Amino acid sequence: RRGGPPPPRRTAMELRLDALESGSRRQRFFSIFGAGRSGRDFATLAAAVQGLPGVLLQLWTGGLPVSGCDAEGGCVVMSKVSRKDFERAMDHALLVAIPIQAGAKTGAGLSALFTALRRGKLVGITDLGDGLTEGWLQHGWDGFRIGVGDVQGWRGLI
Repeated sequence: RRGGPPPPRRTAMELRLDALESGSRRQRFFSIFGAGRSGRDFATLAAAVQGLPGVLLQLWTGGLPVSGCDAEGGCVVMSKVSRKDFERAMDHALLVAIPIQAGAKTGAGLSALFTALRRGKLVGITDLGDGLTEGWLQHGWDGFRIGVGDVQGWRGLI
């Protein structure tokens, strides 16, 4: 451009997020945001979306591979990103899914849960029976609790 400053440089992740946002509007798919890394049961979530039309499961694992997650099945693993890009992607998702493994450390998933609730997102989280989500998430009202390893429970929610 003549006479003005050059446009700000954008990161590759910002460009990908823009493409996902415009693609979801054009193609009418629903984005499911799988949040977290340690102690997550993303394989169960990936199995739940297999064969569901119009669903894109984005697993924000920082690039860690997930068994059963492939683009043909509507699942993609996202690389490590800034907190800003992470929250921007969360804002555009229909659902924030926090599947937790049995035996995960105490408090696993709470940071993602608090971020999602603070941003007004619908949340699905594994119910470990430990009461950690009590008072934060009311099942069927502002989110849903799903049993450990329950592929059909996640599939039904999605």
